[in-house]
Amino acid sequence: MWRDHLFLDDMDVEYIAKEYNYKFEEIKRAKEYLFKNDDLLDAVNVTMWELAKSGKKHPSVTNFISHEIIQSGKMQKEKISFLNTAARDAAWPKLHAETLAEQNLPPASLFHPDVIAQYSLEFGSRYHNYWK
Repeated sequence: MWRDHLFLDDMDVEYIAKEYNYKFEEIKRAKEYLFKNDDLLDAVNVTMWELAKSGKKHPSVTNFISHEIIQSGKMQKEKISFLNTAARDAAWPKLHAETLAEQNLPPASLFHPDVIAQYSLEFGSRYHNYWK
């Protein structure tokens, strides 16, 4: 299973932390937040993580990593288990909106244009037009 392979080691965490100038613990927390719960695995997030691991520099990748660090920190601060699907689903809209406001970013800025194109049915016209 892809998730099992993802957690074999932390080489990706080390690389992303160094490449994007974050603490190892912050990236590890974001990774666990994104991928530890099988019920919440999302192909768009997986693809954005792969872009971060690849070293492909783009503002969307930086925005995505920063967003997930902040949002996972908010979840942790509120003591919401990353494995508790119902609690995460209930908290996500508020914490996601708070994180975007804190970053002063629109949602479309979190995703690379190639990812938006690849998963075009997942995104509305604002996303498709954002990076043009």
